[in-house]
Amino acid sequence: MGAGRLPQLFWVSLALGGAWGASVRLDRELWFDHLDGSRDWFVAFEQSGCPHCERLRPMWAAFSNSLSLSESSSLGVGSVNVSAENGIALTFGVEKFPTLLLISADGRVYEDTSRRRSIPGLRAFALGGYKATLSYMDAPTTLLDNVPVWWLILRSLWKPLKTALGLALAIAACIAGLIKWLAWYFEVGDDELVSKVDEGAVARIKARRAKDTKMETKVD
Repeated sequence: MGAGRLPQLFWVSLALGGAWGASVRLDRELWFDHLDGSRDWFVAFEQSGCPHCERLRPMWAAFSNSLSLSESSSLGVGSVNVSAENGIALTFGVEKFPTLLLISADGRVYEDTSRRRSIPGLRAFALGGYKATLSYMDAPTTLLDNVPVWWLILRSLWKPLKTALGLALAIAACIAGLIKWLAWYFEVGDDELVSKVDEGAVARIKARRAKDTKMETKVD
């Protein structure tokens, strides 16, 4: 490669948002400057102190560096530090980390849900494989504001708390029904309960026989 070629590639990479050969750190201020609909973007949502995110970073860097110049012209690679930009994560409904989202140029969002990630797998998904999956939302045109950490903690606790509360209410309803049945059972007494059951059974048998007799009479 000639010496004159290097400056050209440098300026081209800058024009592409710096994504050629490197992942771009995305924030809310420049989000729509990068994601302007001119190309797809593959974005990793990570969180500080997350061990899974730490393991992904070398692979993510190698993946972004594996893209050729022509591939980078149609695909940007970026990452979001959710610890600093939780508003972006809230906008996309990201709750687990790392989460990899493909935001297509036509305004759809796809998630890479692969359990075993590899550079070939990332390339296959980002360079067209995502089209075989279902999009779960439209790309947002605005971003939510960042919120305090205490709000995120309450939000994360609300779902399991809501589930536990619903389960507790269901159990309470079952217990209340059982208590009512037991109260009725012991108030009536064993003998009377049996007699009531027997009387009901006899009444049903008589009604069925009467119905059968009427049907036989009509047939005759």
